[in-house]
Amino acid sequence: MIRVSLLLLSPLLPGFVFLSPLHGAEKPVQVFIFAGQSNMEGKAPNELLEHQGTDVKTKDLVAHLRRDGKWVVRDDVFIKFLDRKGPLTVGFGPPGRTGMELEFGTIVGSCLEESVILTKAAWGKHSLYKLFRSPSAGLPEEMIKKELVQAQERITKADEKNKKNDPLPAMEDIRKDYGASYRNMLAEVKNVKAFRTDVLVDKAAEKLYLTLQKSYEQWKQQGSDHAHHYLGSEFWFTRIGHAMGEATTELLDARK
Repeated sequence: MIRVSLLLLSPLLPGFVFLSPLHGAEKPVQVFIFAGQSNMEGKAPNELLEHQGTDVKTKDLVAHLRRDGKWVVRDDVFIKFLDRKGPLTVGFGPPGRTGMELEFGTIVGSCLEESVILTKAAWGKHSLYKLFRSPSAGLPEEMIKKELVQAQERITKADEKNKKNDPLPAMEDIRKDYGASYRNMLAEVKNVKAFRTDVLVDKAAEKLYLTLQKSYEQWKQQGSDHAHHYLGSEFWFTRIGHAMGEATTELLDARK
């Protein structure tokens, strides 16, 4: 039996963990799908991990991911992303980078008896403002009015040019796209657990980012990217992976 879990994360929403069973394997396997935008790929440079894993000021924070001076390579958690696949260790983000999968796989791999498979669907460029807008965010009425005017003008010009009489869009036609992907996503999942991500921020990296030009050498030892990629901070990605792992194990325990 395979149990497939979907893990969704965006920089503007809480983290979500979804669980959904899928039957069909002879041996029990737990499959976790990391679904999100480019931040789900993982943006912490491996060189940064190596520095923080050996620096006396930071090495204790990632000590559980290292053994005998090297990064642990797990024999119970496996991952595929892009053209790489194999036992979980550092480097399963974009080339030369690591994401939250390292800490997440460590958490669930240590808690589950079954083997674990991780894979990512991190395509990017999907609108969190519109398509994945959550109901609690409300609707941007002024923006919707502006879109309606633009859409009606576009159809009117097309009708005149092509000698057609296509109907003009109504307010409801514009409204329905807001949150459409969010609603479709929730229609596919059964169990959901959310957790706050604002409390996981790497404050040290955030502070250095604000004075990047003056503190670039220090910055390179703490982060590497912009805010929408969690500043490329290994600590930030690790904290998110840890929170996702704990939320997942709680959901799995509740299902027993």
